[in-house]
Amino acid sequence: MCIIASILITSSCRLIPMIVMKQLWQCDRFEFYLLIITWLLCIFFDGAAGLLIGSFLSFLKLSKLTSEAQMLIDNLEDYQPSGDKKTLMSVELEGSLNYINTVHFETQMLDKILDESPDFIVINLTSVRFVDMDGLLSLDKVFKKKPD
Repeated sequence: MCIIASILITSSCRLIPMIVMKQLWQCDRFEFYLLIITWLLCIFFDGAAGLLIGSFLSFLKLSKLTSEAQMLIDNLEDYQPSGDKKTLMSVELEGSLNYINTVHFETQMLDKILDESPDFIVINLTSVRFVDMDGLLSLDKVFKKKPD
């Protein structure tokens, strides 16, 4: 059993070249640490469990990165013929609006509405690829918020 264990440890150490580890260290520290954690779990705990945990952590990072929405907010002032000054808040979203980023979107929008108190709000969703139920509820809260 000792000989088989030494063969498995040696082969698992040689699976990842040092060049890849150096590149990961320079480019993405999270991926480097994920590699080390997965390797340690595979060696000292269980190979299948280590791969599952490493894959799950990598999936969580990837899903967070792909679900972030980019938000651009512009405030415009318009003068009406009656001499009144009306403000328009224009918000453009890009990406997706889902359970991961709706809290950030909603908080940022409601804070902007309280700070600026615009007369009109336009939310451009033409570049949004996906909106889930949490995103719809967040949009509903923003639409129901009336500026003072």
